[in-house]
Amino acid sequence: MVLKGGSLLAIAYGSARFTTDLDFTAREFSEDAPETLKALLDPALLRAAAALGYTDLRCRVQTVKPQPRPTTFATADAPALKITIGSADPKKANEVRNLDAGTAHNVLELDISYREPLFSIEEISLLGTVDLATAPRTLLVYSLVEVVAEKLRAYLQQRDRDRSRRQDVFDLAYLIENYGTDMNQAEVLVALRAKARARGIDPDIDMIDDPDLVGRAKRNWNTLKAEVGEIPEFEACFDVMRKFYRSLPW
Repeated sequence: MVLKGGSLLAIAYGSARFTTDLDFTAREFSEDAPETLKALLDPALLRAAAALGYTDLRCRVQTVKPQPRPTTFATADAPALKITIGSADPKKANEVRNLDAGTAHNVLELDISYREPLFSIEEISLLGTVDLATAPRTLLVYSLVEVVAEKLRAYLQQRDRDRSRRQDVFDLAYLIENYGTDMNQAEVLVALRAKARARGIDPDIDMIDDPDLVGRAKRNWNTLKAEVGEIPEFEACFDVMRKFYRSLPW
């Protein structure tokens, strides 16, 4: 699996917008992924808690929900799994009961996407002193090109999903301003086109200015303050993203 999303932006690029869930793209699809992942995660969580010194913590998978629904998970163009992992203090009987019943209140969310076009991934080294005997020493992550193309695709797809992607405008402005000179724009465009067409969108140079998309992205912009504190004006961030998008070699 390949790490992406807000957590990757914080870990690898120093973004202030750190999300509390973990997002991955799986490089291979398996129909039995829901059962397999739960069988792998539960014992791994026990080993990790012990190795990291959290002897007063119990963790286990609470829910594994195939998307868009269990009956179409295997045949969907873009299937996904939404997983929640609960935790409990063994000294608190009510927390343990909830955990065992799959209704823990303290949960971590994992979103795993399948059948996503992948063009450019990187391998980063993990630092630390804890020795997890069977754990890998590296982590697969989206490259900068992959992150930017994915976020541009998500912006263009707002109407299809009837949602606001205000965080993508914020993230793209941050990445472009701080890392824009490191990006191969031709590679971004190739990845964007493939990712968008996989979702039924045929992007062109003018699509960025679609009033409906702009309005959706601006909606709830101020709610970002709860995640990052002070934020720039939407228009300033959008202008950075727009200029970059239109400068791609269309």
